[in-house]
Amino acid sequence: MKRKAKWKKAAQEFTAILLTAVLLTGCGDKKTDSNHSDHIVSNFTNLCNNGELYTDSADRLNFCDFETMQSAVLCPNPNCTHSGSDTCSAFGMNNHPVIYNGSLYFFESEIVQEDNVFKYHSKIYKANTDGTNRSVVNEIDDLNIPEYVRMMVYNDIAYFPAEKVEFDEYGNTTGYTTNYLYSYDFSSEKLTNITEICRGYSGGSWIYGAYNGKIYLSYSSSEEQLDYTDLSAFENLETHYMSYNISENIYETSDLPVPTLVQDGYYFYVDGNSMVAVSEDKKETVISNFNYNEIALVDNKLFSAWNGVVADLGNGKVYQLKETEWETVDFVNNKYILEKTEDSGKSYKAVDSKELIGDEQK
Repeated sequence: MKRKAKWKKAAQEFTAILLTAVLLTGCGDKKTDSNHSDHIVSNFTNLCNNGELYTDSADRLNFCDFETMQSAVLCPNPNCTHSGSDTCSAFGMNNHPVIYNGSLYFFESEIVQEDNVFKYHSKIYKANTDGTNRSVVNEIDDLNIPEYVRMMVYNDIAYFPAEKVEFDEYGNTTGYTTNYLYSYDFSSEKLTNITEICRGYSGGSWIYGAYNGKIYLSYSSSEEQLDYTDLSAFENLETHYMSYNISENIYETSDLPVPTLVQDGYYFYVDGNSMVAVSEDKKETVISNFNYNEIALVDNKLFSAWNGVVADLGNGKVYQLKETEWETVDFVNNKYILEKTEDSGKSYKAVDSKELIGDEQK
C-alpha cells in the first residue's frame, strides 16, 4: 500500500508540473525547438509547444510533453479518478482544442430545436489549460463545426470550415450542407465569416495549410443526393482547389499544382514520379522516385511510414525507415518523436536518427 501511495503521489506531482508547463508556455507563445505556433488541429494531429494535445478513448483531453516523454490528463484535481465529466475537467474539450496565451480554447456544436425547426448551434469556449473556469466567448447560430475537420492556426488566427446542415421535419439530416470558411482571432476574440466554400449534397472541405500568406484548401459536393452504398459516386465527385489570400481577403481558384502537403513554409506537390518541394522564396527541391501522398515533414525531412522511406530535403536523397509501425511527428532535443494510435489513445517514444533512418535507397 505504501508503494502504491508513493506512485500515486509521484503521478500527481508530475501532472501538476506538466499543467504548469502547459499554462506558462501556450502554443501562441514563441519557444525554441518545435513550438508549432502555426499548426494544423484535427482529430489526428495537434502538435503544440514541444508536445501534443490528444483525446484518449474515454474522450479525455491529454497532453504529452515531448521533452520528458510523459503524458497526463488535463485535470488539476490530484485525487480525481478521471472517470466522468461531472467530476473531471478533462472531458468535453475534444473539438479542436488550442492553447493560446495561457488559455485553452475549444468548440462545441449541438443540435437544438426552436419552433419545431432543427438546427445546429456552436460555441467557442475559453478555459484554463486544465479545463476549469470555462466561459463562452463567441457563438455561431445555425452552423456546425465538425470535430473531424482540419483547422489551421496561422499568425494567432484559426481558419476552419463550418457547415449549415439541412434537416427534415423529424430532425434527420438530408445530406445537404452549405460550407463556409471562418476565422477566429485568439488575440481579439473576433469571429469572422470569410466566404462560402461550397453547397450541395455530401459537401466537404480539406484545409492543407498556409503558404506565403495564403490558406490552401479543397472542396467537393454534389448537386444531387448520393447513394451512400455506392462508393463510385463519391469517387467521381470533382475536387476544386482554392486559396484564400489573407491580407487581400481574396478567395479564388488556386494557381498552384494540386498540393500533397503544405507545412512549415513549404508547398509540396507530385510531378510524375517525383515530389517537388517549393519554399516560400520559390526555391524548388525535386526528390526523384518519391510520389507518395501520405507524408509528414519533420526536421526538414519527408517521412512516409506507410512506404517505409524518408526523403532528406537537404540533399534530395531517399533512405529506408527502420520504424514503419510508428509515425514520425516531431523532432525535439535531437530526438525524433514517434507516435502510434492505439485503442486506448496514443503512445509515443523518442529515438535518435540511427535508430530511425537506415541505408540510402538505391
